[in-house]
Amino acid sequence: LTYSSIINTGINEVIVTGIITIMFVDCASLVAKEKYEEVKVKASSTIKSLIFVLIPATAGVIVLAKPIVSLILYRGNFDDTSLALTSNCLVFYIIGIAFVAVNSVIVKIFYSFKDTKTTTVVSIVSIAINICLNFVLSTFFG
Repeated sequence: LTYSSIINTGINEVIVTGIITIMFVDCASLVAKEKYEEVKVKASSTIKSLIFVLIPATAGVIVLAKPIVSLILYRGNFDDTSLALTSNCLVFYIIGIAFVAVNSVIVKIFYSFKDTKTTTVVSIVSIAINICLNFVLSTFFG
């Protein structure tokens, strides 16, 4: 789980974080100028762009999970069993990357409005959904 999480986080950082950081700066500037409609347009276009990039990236990682994990980790004590377990976990982690990206956009939009209460609620709801899905999916996948 740790190795696949690290790979998933790396993919997230490379693809998502840069886009969201630029969007946040633009939205904060637009909020300061009270151009709220432009903030909505910017947020919408950012979400669409992220989904446009992340859907094929997700499909690519699902198809290439074993080669990706093998390239990064397959050496030393990391054997075929470790490769299979880690690549399977990576597939399930990567499925959620689009949802994490959209959540990050929403949180940054509220931060640009200096609305920390809503970001806290969104984060708590996200954590609750994550915990519920962990319990439900663990019964199916172990």
